[in-house]
Amino acid sequence: MSSGTVSIAKRCHQKSRSGCQQCKLRKVKCDERRPVCSNCARHFSNIQECDFGIPQKAYNDGPASATFLTSVRRENPSSRRATDARRRYPQLSFTAGAGMPDPFVAYPESIVPETQMFMHHYFSNFTSKSFPIVIGYQSRPFLDSWWSMASEDTVMFHATLLLSALDLEILKGEDDGTRPMLLLRKECIRLLRERVGDPVLSVSDHTIGSVLALSIVEFERGDLRGVRMHIEGLKRMVKIRGGLGAIRSTNPMLANLIFGTSMTVMTEPQFPPGVKKPQPCRDLPNSTSDTPLFEFESLGVSTAHAKIMREIKFMTNAVSLHWPANATPNYCSDVLVRLLYLPQPVDDGPLVASISECCRLATAILCFLPFRNDYPNPTLMINVQLHKLKAVLETMIELAPSDHPLLPWLLSVGGIYALPVERGWFIGHLVSVVTDMSINSWDDMKPHLVKVIWIEFFCEVPFRELWEDVTKKLDTLDLVNLDL
Repeated sequence: MSSGTVSIAKRCHQKSRSGCQQCKLRKVKCDERRPVCSNCARHFSNIQECDFGIPQKAYNDGPASATFLTSVRRENPSSRRATDARRRYPQLSFTAGAGMPDPFVAYPESIVPETQMFMHHYFSNFTSKSFPIVIGYQSRPFLDSWWSMASEDTVMFHATLLLSALDLEILKGEDDGTRPMLLLRKECIRLLRERVGDPVLSVSDHTIGSVLALSIVEFERGDLRGVRMHIEGLKRMVKIRGGLGAIRSTNPMLANLIFGTSMTVMTEPQFPPGVKKPQPCRDLPNSTSDTPLFEFESLGVSTAHAKIMREIKFMTNAVSLHWPANATPNYCSDVLVRLLYLPQPVDDGPLVASISECCRLATAILCFLPFRNDYPNPTLMINVQLHKLKAVLETMIELAPSDHPLLPWLLSVGGIYALPVERGWFIGHLVSVVTDMSINSWDDMKPHLVKVIWIEFFCEVPFRELWEDVTKKLDTLDLVNLDL
């Protein structure tokens, strides 16, 4: 090496590649400390050991595995599939529960030679990005319930492989469609067309799940015409089945996926609430802490809006308290549907109408916070609702006092989702509000947020980051005033 050459050490990769499941779900960097990483030790006192592998609940006994076992499927006569899979993918843990078949031993046949590769990616990667059953982070339907359906149905199995192939294609940056993905998509459509004439199979849970998967694929590919075609077909199938409520009574996971997926890909809810309303879950707590709840009606929220906000408040409390994720599976998406279809109470005056509409939009937006970057990605739908929230907030800010108790929460919900230009609008109004309300620190700010609707597991980080931007803006304004 010449004397004029400077040796530069190559920077090593610092990003976590095998973080714990909790950090992956929260989309935060994990320091991989054992047995409990720093993030989980700070936020979850009840965690004794982090899970750094595939959640074992994917293979545990339960209602999903019962369906799996009672189905009639074609078994592979040998265990060569599983042996090959273990050798090629040693990081997968095949600890099936009692009576639960190894997924690589028994699954429908496929014309795609890369089937095991897509299955491996499905279990090791895709399931952590799938739409949860409820607002809680503990339950992942693509592990808990979806696979038991996909493994017993050829169409749904190919649709599941297609989702996995799509994710691999996106990760590799291949936008034109790989041959396996095109082959899987063609096979899914062919198999679905064969079911059109069957009055039972054409509207079965498996067929509906397959159409949902295809709508996600077309949405991620940017084929909006294909999305509309699949959603219209989905509406017809749900109508034949007796509505979303009828499906929810037998398959809550599928009903919630129908609601969430259709709204996400179309940016608006597609299934109005049924006539018969479910009974609220009686096992939900009333509060997450000693902080009293807001009396929403006394703050200008209409009675109908306040009632549903309290129901959602109870559900989010269950999540914050780490209650079992199955506490509200029959209830979660239904209450969101009723919220989204609430009419604006124009007869109660412009102030009540604007406050109620702001609360409706902000509550719906916040409920999708756990699903950011999942499949299907709700960013487009959230942005549509966010623009509506901003427009109504402008009216509310003109009519309501600047120290209205709901303004910190409403502006914060909009701020955590907004793009940089719009984020500045929310921060600017937050600066005025917190100044008028004498909110000087995060410890002062957080109680105003928790009193409304708050999911500790998901809200703490983005809301606190927004508050830091607000304090920076406040410091900048103070410096300007000093110069003047």
